[in-house]
Amino acid sequence: QKARNLAFQNALSKAKDYGEALYMKVGKVLNLRDSLGNAPVVTDVLLEGIKVDASVGASSTSIQVGTIPVDYNLRVVFEFS
Repeated sequence: QKARNLAFQNALSKAKDYGEALYMKVGKVLNLRDSLGNAPVVTDVLLEGIKVDASVGASSTSIQVGTIPVDYNLRVVFEFS
C-alpha cells in the first residue's frame, strides 16, 4: 500500500510539472494501470525421498537482516485542461 501511494504521488507530481510547463491544469485520472514488480517470493521447498545427514558437511547459513526493495509500477493518464 505504501509503495502504491508513493508511486501515485510521484505520478501526480510529474503530471503537475508537465501541466505547469504547458500552462494547463491537471484534471481527473483517465486511465490507471499498476503492477508490483520484484516482489519477494517466499515458498516452501519439500525434499521428498532425500536423506540428509546433518553431521556431514554441516555449515551455518547467514541470513542478512534488513529491507527488501520492492518496485511498484504505475501508469497513470491524466486529463489536462
